[in-house]
Amino acid sequence: MRATLKERLFSPYGMNIVNACFALMAFLHNPLATIGAYLTWLAFLVYTIRHTPYTTTKVFYGVLVCFALFVIAANLYALAGLFA
Repeated sequence: MRATLKERLFSPYGMNIVNACFALMAFLHNPLATIGAYLTWLAFLVYTIRHTPYTTTKVFYGVLVCFALFVIAANLYALAGLFA
């Protein structure tokens, strides 16, 4: 199952999976759903950075990776506050 998910995420339709995760995140309003959506997007961005020959794209996606990491960290902090 992991190999199938990996193939689909990194296929030309991979952004559709990321968009679906963000749509679910909008409906669930749950820190775990947000973390899952941003982790999926992060994996997609890292894959794209590693496989693109364009420096501008790498820099822009690198900034988006930083943003995704910030959002993940903020949601982990919020999630830790719920259980404190």
